[in-house]
Amino acid sequence: MKPLQTDDFLVFPRKAMSLIGMEASITENVHLVRARRYYFQNPYFMWDKIKENEFAFVPFDEWAIARLASATEMDAASIVEFESTFVNLPLEVWQSNWIVASIRLRGNAYGAQWEGHAVSFATGRDAVIEIERALAAEPLSLASYELKGLGRGKIGWNGHAFLGEKKVSRPLLGTCASLDTKAFQFEFRIVESPLRIAPDTELTKRRFTDSWPPIKLLESIPNWIYAFDEEGRAGQDETRSNQRTTKGRSTTRLHSQQEKPGCPTVTSCLV
Repeated sequence: MKPLQTDDFLVFPRKAMSLIGMEASITENVHLVRARRYYFQNPYFMWDKIKENEFAFVPFDEWAIARLASATEMDAASIVEFESTFVNLPLEVWQSNWIVASIRLRGNAYGAQWEGHAVSFATGRDAVIEIERALAAEPLSLASYELKGLGRGKIGWNGHAFLGEKKVSRPLLGTCASLDTKAFQFEFRIVESPLRIAPDTELTKRRFTDSWPPIKLLESIPNWIYAFDEEGRAGQDETRSNQRTTKGRSTTRLHSQQEKPGCPTVTSCLV
């Protein structure tokens, strides 16, 4: 068995024989965002940092198995374990002829993270970072494999593409994934409210008492979350706004935590 060699560690694709001395529990998110043409995290609102208009989105564990199998010259089926809907990739980490960490990459179709034990938290975290760095050093050196687990379906690399690979395209302006919030156009109407609508000259205000915010201000916010909290004055409610990811729908959150469509009648509003 050929180990994966990092700057400070030797990593073997197997479970550690013993956890003696490993008193630190390790849980680390995957730090690696991309490796050459493969992205491991959906960009959502980070499109301004991405030059490509289309790229391949690949589950990190699916790519890591192909990389590790290639680097260690092992068959992927012999180094991977399936646990319900999760894929586990156990790793034994050596440093100066001592086993210093027992780590596994645990992933499913939605994401992956590192878990395990080490002689210290710093050692475990350094091992995770160096393992990712070593895997990313040759991101296209991949071993072909195909595995199937319960609840996950087939995963693998067929020599051309990953079985779980998806093509992600840059969203058009005005869609929920777009950064240009000005592209959102919603129609706001207030029905049967005793309160007046503040004029457009008050667009810079951030608190509206006994009035609704100007329509233009409402139109600049894709969605509203209404959270009510009484503040001293009888009958007074505070309404705060935040963006929602629901498709152009305004909702009202009541004291009972129920949400209803439409706009409530309030006496004070924070924008």
